[in-house]
Amino acid sequence: MAVIAYGWESDAFYARWYGQNDPRVIQEMQGPNLNFGSPQSSLAPVLLRLVEQILQDEDYIARVKRHYRLFKDAVDADGGNKPSGRDNKRLSRKRKKRR
Repeated sequence: MAVIAYGWESDAFYARWYGQNDPRVIQEMQGPNLNFGSPQSSLAPVLLRLVEQILQDEDYIARVKRHYRLFKDAVDADGGNKPSGRDNKRLSRKRKKRR
């Protein structure tokens, strides 16, 4: 298991987001890295190297950014609201009917 973060924003973005202009921390937030707050398996470094190789493809990076923007826009449009318990039950019933 590996929890890998990938940050592509500018130094200024991360300084604002983090609330401090600490170059060491900002550098950790940029590019692919193992999320230091998450458990990592012994395979995590190998998986990180694989992700680093995949991220050499500019088209793939553009796709990741595009999908991130689509997801973020959808969440923002909904106000970040989770469906109520009643809504979740209704969705579950609909899924069962489709099967």
